[in-house]
Amino acid sequence: AGGTGKGRPMDDVTIPMAIDHVGIVGRDMAGLKLAYERLGFRVTEPKPLLGADGQGKMVPLGQYSAHFMFADSYVELSAVTGEKPHNHLEPWLRRYEGLHILALATPDAEKARTHLRSAGLDPGPVQTAARDVQYGNGGRALFSWFAFAADAFAEAFVCMVEQRTPDIVFQPGMADHANGAVDLVGVFALAGDPLAAQARFQPFADAASHRFLRLMTARDARRTYGAIALPAPDHCLFGMQIRVRSLRRLADGLNGHAVPYREIAGGVLVAPQYAGGAMIVFTA
Repeated sequence: AGGTGKGRPMDDVTIPMAIDHVGIVGRDMAGLKLAYERLGFRVTEPKPLLGADGQGKMVPLGQYSAHFMFADSYVELSAVTGEKPHNHLEPWLRRYEGLHILALATPDAEKARTHLRSAGLDPGPVQTAARDVQYGNGGRALFSWFAFAADAFAEAFVCMVEQRTPDIVFQPGMADHANGAVDLVGVFALAGDPLAAQARFQPFADAASHRFLRLMTARDARRTYGAIALPAPDHCLFGMQIRVRSLRRLADGLNGHAVPYREIAGGVLVAPQYAGGAMIVFTA
C-alpha cells in the first residue's frame, strides 16, 4: 500500500506504526472544516482543547479541534488561535500550515515513556488533555499523552497518546462518511536522508500494525506523485493515505463538489491546496 522500499532506490523507506491519529494545523478552522466536508468527510463541530494546569484544573490551550473519525483512528483538524503564545504547535505553524501532528497509539502512556527512555529517547512528561464530545452520546474525552522536543523529530510534532475514554471518542455512526472513507492507512514524510530518519523513528516500529509512515526524499515524492506542492523542502509531513470503499463513489462526490483530483496507479490523489495543506491519496 505505501511501498516498502524493496527494489527501489533507498530514498524511500516505510515503517509500520500504530498511528492513533494525525493532525492538520492552521489558523482558519472554518476553512479547514469546509475543505474536508467538501471532500466528503463527516467532520465534528470544533471544540476547545483543554489541558491540566499546575493545580490540575482543565484550562483552554488556545486551540480548537474538529475531527473526522474512523473505527479506531481519526484525523484532527486544529486551529491555533494565537492567544496562547506558548501553545506547543506555534513553532510548527511558523513553518507552514498543514499536516504536522503524528500521534502514535499506546495503551499505557507511562509505560511507553519508560520504554522509550530506555531506548535512548528523551520524551517529555506525561500530560492530561481533554475535550468535550457533543456527538453521539457525548461526554468528556480524556487523554494521557507525551511529546518530544522539536529537534528530536524535525519532520513532525511526534507524540504518544493513551485514549482513556475510547468509548466516548470512537462512537458508532461517526465513521459514516459520504465519500465511503473507512480508515487512515498511512502518512507520508519528506526526509533528506530517509535511512537516517528511519533510524530515529525505529523505536516506534510496530510490525503488527497495518498503518505506516513512509519516508521519502522530495525527488522521490515528485517522481511518485507528480507536481504536487510540498510544504517545505525537507523534514515535513506532506500527505496521508485513506482507504475508501469505492473509488468511483469517492470520485462522484468530488465531482459533485467541484473538487479537482487526479487518478494515479491504484488510487485517487487530491492536491494539498484542496485539503488544508496535506496531499491525500485515496485507495480502495
